[in-house]
Amino acid sequence: MESRNPNSRFGAFKIKWSVSEASKLFCVETDKGHPDLPVLSASQEHGMVKRDSIGINMQYSKQNVASYKRVLPGRFVIHLRSFQGGFAHSSIEGITSPAYTVLKLRNPEKHDDYFWKYLFTSPEFIKRLELVTYGIRDGRNISVEEFFDLQFCYPSTKKEQLQIAQFFTQLDNLIAAEDKKLDKLRYFKNASLVKMFPGKGESVPMVRFKEFAGKWEEHDLSDFLTVVVEKNEEGLYNKNDIFSVSNECGVINQIKYQGKSLAGASLHSYKVTHKDTVIYTKSPLKNQPYGIIKTNKDCSGIVSALYAVCIICCVQCR
Repeated sequence: MESRNPNSRFGAFKIKWSVSEASKLFCVETDKGHPDLPVLSASQEHGMVKRDSIGINMQYSKQNVASYKRVLPGRFVIHLRSFQGGFAHSSIEGITSPAYTVLKLRNPEKHDDYFWKYLFTSPEFIKRLELVTYGIRDGRNISVEEFFDLQFCYPSTKKEQLQIAQFFTQLDNLIAAEDKKLDKLRYFKNASLVKMFPGKGESVPMVRFKEFAGKWEEHDLSDFLTVVVEKNEEGLYNKNDIFSVSNECGVINQIKYQGKSLAGASLHSYKVTHKDTVIYTKSPLKNQPYGIIKTNKDCSGIVSALYAVCIICCVQCR
C-alpha cells in the first residue's frame, strides 16, 4: 500500500500519512487467570460490553472462567462476526472467551486506540477483511496471521489521530441523542394510537381534542372505500412505475427505494394506482397481522395483482 493522504482532512495537518504492516502496529495479548473480573461480550455497535448489561445473565464459577482472556481499556477483540467488521474496541476492563483474540497497540504512546476503533469499522477495512477470512461460523473466522500482513495507512502524528477520533465520537454522541428523541416520539405515537381511538365496545376515545364532543359513528369500511380494478393491459406502465407497500414508508417506488424491480416479465395483469388511491396488501407482519393499508401520495403507477386498490368514495374522508 502506497502512502496517501485522505480526501478530507483537518486543515492544521500537513504531514504525509505513514504506512505500516499490522504486525508492526499490533500484537496479541494473552493474559489469563482473572476470574473475578466481569465477563465481556463483543458487539460491533458498542464494542466490548458487560455481558449482563445486554440481558445475558449467566452464572459462572471461577473454574469455568479461569481460561478467559483479560481485556484492558484500549484493547481490541477479534470476534467471529467479520461481516460486521470483527474488531471490537474495549473501553472497560473484563474477561472474554478464549475463542477470541485480544490485540494491543505496540506503541500506545504514538497511537490513539479510538482512531483505530473507527478505522476498524470503516467500510474500506471491512471490505479488506474478505482477504483474511475463512470458514463459516456466524459470519467468517478471521485469520490473525494474515491480518498481521495487511498494510495500514494512518496519520503520522497522534495529535491528528486524536482529532479524527474526537470528530467521530461527537458524531456518535449526536446520533445517540437523536435516537433517544426518536424513541420518545415513537413511544408517544404508540401511546396516542391507543388513547385517541375508541377501544372495542367503546364509542369515544380516552383522549381527544377539546373542541370535539359526542360519540363516534360506526360504519363498515365499504361505506368509505370502493375497490377498483384497472389493469395495465395496454402496457402504459413499465418496471420504473412499480409500487410496493411499506409499513414504514407507505407506498414506495421499487426502483427508487430498492434499486431494483421484483416484477416478472409481464406487467399486463398489474393493477393501476393513481394519486390518493388506497392500496391494501394482506401480507401479515409481526406488528401488522392483518396486512398493511396505505394511501398513494405519489403519482400514477402499478402494483402487484395481489394488492387491492381502492378509491375513497366519501368526500369528507379525503
